[in-house]
Amino acid sequence: MFIRYNGVDLSNYIKIVKVNRGILPDRENKRYDIVKSSGSSYSHYRYKEKIITVEFLIIDQDLNSLRRLLANLLDVDGPSELIFSDEPHLYWLAVPDGSIDLDEILTLGKGTINFLCPKPWAYSVVEKTVSLGSTESTILVKNDGSVPANPKIKINFHSDCGFVGLASPKGSVQVGNKVSADTEAVPKSENLISSTFNGIGSNTWDKNVFQPLHINAQASGSVIEDGNGVRTNSFGTWIETKKWHGPVISKNLAVDTLGLNTADNWEVYSEFHFRTLDGNASKAMAMMEFNIFDDIGEYITGVRFGDTLDVYPLTGSLIYVGKNLDERGIERAVLWDEEGYDYFNGSIYISKMANNFRFVLHNYTTGKILDKTFYNEIIGAKKAKTASIFMGKFKDNSEFNDMSVTYFKFVKHHTQNTKDIPNIFSDGDELIIDNETGRVTKNGSPYLETLDIGSKFFQVDKGTTGIDFTYSDWLGIKPEVTITIREKFY
Repeated sequence: MFIRYNGVDLSNYIKIVKVNRGILPDRENKRYDIVKSSGSSYSHYRYKEKIITVEFLIIDQDLNSLRRLLANLLDVDGPSELIFSDEPHLYWLAVPDGSIDLDEILTLGKGTINFLCPKPWAYSVVEKTVSLGSTESTILVKNDGSVPANPKIKINFHSDCGFVGLASPKGSVQVGNKVSADTEAVPKSENLISSTFNGIGSNTWDKNVFQPLHINAQASGSVIEDGNGVRTNSFGTWIETKKWHGPVISKNLAVDTLGLNTADNWEVYSEFHFRTLDGNASKAMAMMEFNIFDDIGEYITGVRFGDTLDVYPLTGSLIYVGKNLDERGIERAVLWDEEGYDYFNGSIYISKMANNFRFVLHNYTTGKILDKTFYNEIIGAKKAKTASIFMGKFKDNSEFNDMSVTYFKFVKHHTQNTKDIPNIFSDGDELIIDNETGRVTKNGSPYLETLDIGSKFFQVDKGTTGIDFTYSDWLGIKPEVTITIREKFY
């Protein structure tokens, strides 16, 4: 007989005389006494470690050299494979235990090696694999060993899947959410910006990142906010080519239910004040803009209010769908409305549905309402992402004493009723469930976050065991399932 240990054939150095593997490992029976009853009551049993004894001889060799060679071969860090020639299809996981004495008589040596097997069984060298049939839901696993085996389950996905489950008589494992749906309802509309400017509402708005729409204006200065709204604290400075100047506050849309921060269809509502300096129009030239930009920073639409004359108060409003530049590069509004007074206290409403733009300007003081609708296919194709507000003045003219915004809201309207829920598994994913180690991996990385809390890793007993497989009802392509076991023998 020869033995191979840790990949080395020890028979090249020693002659095996006797091997004692026993029939069963040491069995420890658990029982307990019952008061006033004879004998005991049996509870359960367990097998302890197994000791395999190998007696050997060394004949006609240099004992000193061979002793050191054997010491090097048997000095291992942990259990290593031990194979006997009469059972080459099995291996034990063993470590030398205790001392290994060598009786030496001239060129004859005699000794014993005690191999300790922490797991008291031998393993099959070859694993056994069985696959789930294309029309089946149960895998039959046959264990011809003498010990229950721990199956390793590999699942390969060929389309999206949100849940898989395996159930056996000894336990079940579930990964994913069995009760989840493939879609969830999307609200008809969502507030992606909702700011009340009464002290801290502008804290989440960016300052002077976007520029005003007006070709002769620049973002500069700062804002201040209190219980009366957000307004200009400083207009900054102006240069000859940018005579209009003042702060711009801007804000990107929040991420919606669909995971997007852009909007195809939407509406904007804002309340504000725009008034000349105590009704004195002399040098009180001011401007406010409410603008919407797309996902690449280009202009979509907006409204401008302004008193652009220094001889008498004239609050006018301009509506833009796109920049509407003329041949000189100057913006031209699609509508100009003049009000011959110095005060606009009211609101603006802008909606965009497909290619239709609607503007409603309501002056609370006078009760006047301007309601206009425009159609533009090119601008209608843009996706809104950012809202901005500009408050500025012309050169060093007198400041307005009431140019402030008290509220701003951006509402996105959804045209789809449901959204697709990204499934846990996708085409090409591989899930491995190792019932021996309790390790679950997805594409080679640990993956326990969606393991159901009620899962119980299981074994397959001696004989044939049926393991049921389930998966997401909405899945189009059935996953491939293979189960591998390594049989064990006493």
